[in-house]
Amino acid sequence: MTKFIPFITQEPYSAWNDGLKYSVNNETGEITINKMLFIVTFKGITSLDGKVKVLSKCREILNRYPQYDVASFDTDSGTVDMILNLSENLIIPSAVIIVLAGIFSALIMQNIIASLATAFFTASSILGLYGFVYFINIDLDVFTVGTFLFTTLINSFLVSQAVAEYMRNWHETNRLQKTLERLCCQSIKLLILTFFFTSPVLITPVPVHFINISILIISILCAIVHIAFFIPSTMSFSSNSCTGNSCCYDSSD
Repeated sequence: MTKFIPFITQEPYSAWNDGLKYSVNNETGEITINKMLFIVTFKGITSLDGKVKVLSKCREILNRYPQYDVASFDTDSGTVDMILNLSENLIIPSAVIIVLAGIFSALIMQNIIASLATAFFTASSILGLYGFVYFINIDLDVFTVGTFLFTTLINSFLVSQAVAEYMRNWHETNRLQKTLERLCCQSIKLLILTFFFTSPVLITPVPVHFINISILIISILCAIVHIAFFIPSTMSFSSNSCTGNSCCYDSSD
């Protein structure tokens, strides 16, 4: 350390003084480093997802040694914190979408069972979407969370349409069959349109576009499963008097 002072005060290393705090013992000449900036670079980090994993691991290691009073920092630390909190922050907007789906369906279809069914299946489709996104290892970030929320709105719209279709066939003798015929036809059209419009983007070299389209496709598939199977089969278990042409009970049934 005898050459420390000349070293740290000469160009180009004098610039390091901004990240270094030290003191010198006047009696012994001993140098004590109080604070310093330690820079580490990582190879292969090409996305925010990679930074989230690396910074999370660094923070985990630093938390094991609190006695050293070390803090991690990156130019995207704030963005990383936002991404790490996205899962919790998605709860409120998702809940709002579910509640609004139930309210609007109640106003339009004027049936409590239909309103509850719309809210329930909207929640189910959102959970299904989130589960599949997590299963295929897609980490939501600031560039993909908007797509996630937008697709939940699409799911809610498709779910409400499916419930409304079942309600419209209240007077049909083969109510479930008629509903399935219409919904399956809609599902096939939706699947074809989704493939037609998204297939060019799937081969894009830009990762964020590929992830956004993947989320959209998963959302559409979840919606198709709901509108072609879950919704009509579940609604068929309800009595026609509860899903008739009135708010709560159809006396003509």
